[in-house]
Amino acid sequence: MMSANPSVAIPTTGDTVPNYPGFGSQDDIQARIQLLDWIREQIENGNVQVKVGDHILATEGRILGVSDDPEELHRRVVTAEPDLCNARLVGYFVPLSDY
Repeated sequence: MMSANPSVAIPTTGDTVPNYPGFGSQDDIQARIQLLDWIREQIENGNVQVKVGDHILATEGRILGVSDDPEELHRRVVTAEPDLCNARLVGYFVPLSDY
């Protein structure tokens, strides 16, 4: 008897825990901190145009998008590139102090 292939869950914005190797480890935390620093450098150097209240989503050396709606931004990114659902993504909210 043949069994059906298990269905693959389509990621949603409610799926918040990625499963890449090392998620939550000290190395992962350090990499996330470095990615936040990199995002701030991109803002300071004018490489990404933002305004107060924007959200930036990035992964290893790459800005994925900017929006005032973080959930919509995440949905657009993972819809366009499903492999990013389980990648190290970092979101950054642009505060008034960045201006």
